[in-house]
Amino acid sequence: MWKLPENSGTGASHVHHQRVKAISIGSFAHQRLKQAQSAEVTSIFNRSLYLDLKGDWICLAEAELGYSPITINIDQKFANGWLHRFKIGKLVEIKPFGFYLDNCPIISVEELHPWRPEKPPKWSKTLLKRSLDEIGFHSQEKIPAEGLGCFLLSSQKRKLRSLESIAADWPIKVLENWLINSLEASIPLPLDNRSVTSLLGLGPGLTPSGDDFLGGMLIALQALEKVEMRNQLFFHIRNQFKNTGPVSRAHLKAAATGEGHDVIHRLLNALMKGDETQISLAVEKIRLLGHTSGWDTLAGLVTVIKKTVL
Repeated sequence: MWKLPENSGTGASHVHHQRVKAISIGSFAHQRLKQAQSAEVTSIFNRSLYLDLKGDWICLAEAELGYSPITINIDQKFANGWLHRFKIGKLVEIKPFGFYLDNCPIISVEELHPWRPEKPPKWSKTLLKRSLDEIGFHSQEKIPAEGLGCFLLSSQKRKLRSLESIAADWPIKVLENWLINSLEASIPLPLDNRSVTSLLGLGPGLTPSGDDFLGGMLIALQALEKVEMRNQLFFHIRNQFKNTGPVSRAHLKAAATGEGHDVIHRLLNALMKGDETQISLAVEKIRLLGHTSGWDTLAGLVTVIKKTVL
């Protein structure tokens, strides 16, 4: 769950004409920019904003907020001024070298190659089992009461303390059974669509907790090369896109290709390598990702990995 930060308003009235340099562009954002000629400013926050490219939303954000498939990161040297150039409802022109406002270049994306997370390393069930123990050890005292982070823990240790977790209990059990049965059969078996319907849009914020959980599942299935299962899960998610918002839809589309926030991938790769030190460091970073988004995504990811190593 990405909780809505305090809105910074509709932008200052003064205009700066110095062009800002973007330092990174996510693969999803890069692909959408190639297909668009303009975008509308939909939301402005203290350190980021969102643009609507005919239904596909992308994010412009300070580099410190981290890399993601839907994000264009702005050079920190300009972090104090670049947001003031935008106003909600304003139309932004998109040209080959960047963004323009009122025919003036405002953000350059020249010579940027699409950001993609590091490819998952080779893995073994032995390493994954050991890593799951480490995740549990480093997480159990840090998981927030809100959201779905409690599903990181075993059912014996799990406490359903939020409305989201109580509502998610049944659909997650259905998804766990689907994972177990499909992995045993080596083919994706039919999935009860109600499990996805119950999760999608569950919780507040730009990316509800249920959506983040499903995104974590998609990323893990891709990393473990369970492509047919990933495709089937995303088929059901996409059919229910009306149940969630545009920011979450963008993240889920990216997750269906195996891509998420760089913090998630750092933890995933550490987990697959069995790197205890990096797992500990990455768990600390997860705490900073959204309101509960990091924990919710990690819970979905770990749910898939747990059933894979049974």
